[in-house]
Amino acid sequence: MNTLTIELDDNIFSKLTTFARRSGKSAEEIVAKVTAEELQEIDAFEKLEAMQREAKASLTSERLKAAFAEIRALNTPPLRGDEMP
Repeated sequence: MNTLTIELDDNIFSKLTTFARRSGKSAEEIVAKVTAEELQEIDAFEKLEAMQREAKASLTSERLKAAFAEIRALNTPPLRGDEMP
């Protein structure tokens, strides 16, 4: 495990230590947990961005035309007996 030294504003440090005491944890545990959660969010966001880039790269005019053709095919009148009352 590595060590990180940070400087916090007195007001933030006071709030952090008060919260940590009430939670039964150390200030270091709180900072480590919040940092880990933030990194997980960043990782998830980066994965979503990569998926979006991949989807955008695979979107071609031919695929769009095919998708719209499928949608148009679904917009046909209902079969006899399938009409809404």
